[in-house]
Amino acid sequence: DRADKALFDAKEQGRNRTCTRTPNQHDDEESAAAKHDPFVCQESIIACLGSDLIVFKLSGFIEEMKAKLIKVDEGELRLEVGSKGFFGNGWGKSEDKQPVSILIEIGQEAVDNRRTKRVQIDLTIKPMGKPTEADFRSRCSRLIQCLRAHLVAD
Repeated sequence: DRADKALFDAKEQGRNRTCTRTPNQHDDEESAAAKHDPFVCQESIIACLGSDLIVFKLSGFIEEMKAKLIKVDEGELRLEVGSKGFFGNGWGKSEDKQPVSILIEIGQEAVDNRRTKRVQIDLTIKPMGKPTEADFRSRCSRLIQCLRAHLVAD
């Protein structure tokens, strides 16, 4: 994929040109594309508690939202919230029929000048159906607000 993009870069610059792409350039371009995708919601929040308590707080969110824990790695969780409609590709009117995938990336713990433990948490939310952009943004906003409340976040 990187090689293909480098080839197109060289073609755009004219004859007898060579171009290279580093993995970082490729990753930066992909993250920039995700930021412009109306169906990818990205948010960073700062939790005002230690990383050891985040697990307990997230378990409350998972229980309240009836979320499915899909994948757990060190510093990363993938959840599915809501269920697909009868035909599997719709986006219902109620929140429980508006399925989304949530990637939660937990950063390193830091202590601020008031000796409060803080952890940056990056969220990426994607729909699992075909919502309108407004419906999806509204769903993301409610989920982020709920996560902020559970995680005691700024």
